[in-house]
Amino acid sequence: MPDGLDGEIQLDYLLLTSIGLLVLDVKHVNGRLYGGYNMDSWTVTDRGQRFTFANPAGPLRERVIAIRTLLKDVPVDGR
Repeated sequence: MPDGLDGEIQLDYLLLTSIGLLVLDVKHVNGRLYGGYNMDSWTVTDRGQRFTFANPAGPLRERVIAIRTLLKDVPVDGR
């Protein structure tokens, strides 16, 4: 769908709730996840293995903003 800036975004899920729309990003990982909203990267550990990936909060925020731009009168949140 359009991102509001002449580009496109992809959504995992866009849910209609009783108070508005919810953009839901789903990440499938096995093991223990260590991360937080203000951290640059998150870490997953599983069976002695460890890997990191970029904090997904930034891209989620961009998706929420794009939906808000398209639907100005609808409350939009993200998780």
